[in-house]
Amino acid sequence: MMTDFGNISLSIQNTVDSITWFLPEITLGLGFLLVILIDLFVKKAKQVVFSASVLTLLVAGFFLVRQFLALSQKLILFNGMFMLDNNIVVFKLITLFASLLSLIYFSQDRKLNNHPKGTGDFHSIFIAAVLAMFALISSANLMMLYVSVEMISLAFYLMGSYT
Repeated sequence: MMTDFGNISLSIQNTVDSITWFLPEITLGLGFLLVILIDLFVKKAKQVVFSASVLTLLVAGFFLVRQFLALSQKLILFNGMFMLDNNIVVFKLITLFASLLSLIYFSQDRKLNNHPKGTGDFHSIFIAAVLAMFALISSANLMMLYVSVEMISLAFYLMGSYT
């Protein structure tokens, strides 16, 4: 059995080239980790966690607007796993706007704010749900679609336990 190293190098090059178009999702992943770390190491960090969550969503929105302005054609990313064009970016921006409004609503909810576990975990799960929604919106592969739906459902199950 012979391996075609030319195809492997093309696949690796496609993956490396795709990373620059994946900055909103990378931002959400880093924001997810940041919120978890803030919740772990800062005592009484409700406002700091909320601010970090909003900042994460705003930075991801900044990268989405940059993508919208830079895109001129449909792109296939990560060897056919994701697709990106202006319509997809618009749907991600709508999702992000609705997520920001939801985050503001959650910050005003007394029952959630008085939860014995705190709100840090809730905010990190919420950011993970937004990341999963972004993956679902740009899925170009049935496997990626399935993984995205499972990530969303898991996040929503966990957030539902806060009620």
